[in-house]
Amino acid sequence: AAFLHRPRAVLVDEPMVGLDPRGAVLIKEVFRRMSQRGVAILMSTHTLEVAEETLAARRAPRARRP
Repeated sequence: AAFLHRPRAVLVDEPMVGLDPRGAVLIKEVFRRMSQRGVAILMSTHTLEVAEETLAARRAPRARRP
């Protein structure tokens, strides 16, 4: 329900805890797509791998050269 209004930022704490493997893959994909659309994802996790898989693929836009 939190994503229905298309937020500009999302704050999540240990989003993969309690999810089955299929659910974890699904939520990672949701966060990845949101991040690609410019949504800020603030994630608290003890598992660096989760953050890297989910968010590290997004890169900051490069500045245009004059």
